[in-house]
Amino acid sequence: ILLQNINVARCSERSITYHQSFKILAVKKYHEGVSVSQIFKEAGFDITLIGNDIPSVCIRRWRKTFKKDGESGFAKEARGGPGESEASNICLNRKN
Repeated sequence: ILLQNINVARCSERSITYHQSFKILAVKKYHEGVSVSQIFKEAGFDITLIGNDIPSVCIRRWRKTFKKDGESGFAKEARGGPGESEASNICLNRKN
């Protein structure tokens, strides 16, 4: 299901990797006053599927990256902490 979303680069049972362009757009929309949940809903994500807290965790992390390094900060992937997603089996239900 998640891989059908154009904003998802890849996913596993434990994490979702979002496209760089979505991260940048999400931070910009957030700075324009759009709510975190609205950003993810407009991007085609089912919040109940990815987890209610995931969008806030992601936006918080992406804002730090954006503040520190600007758009170029999203060119490299920074992994390590919790919060990418509790994707369990939703990634496995992809369209073949």
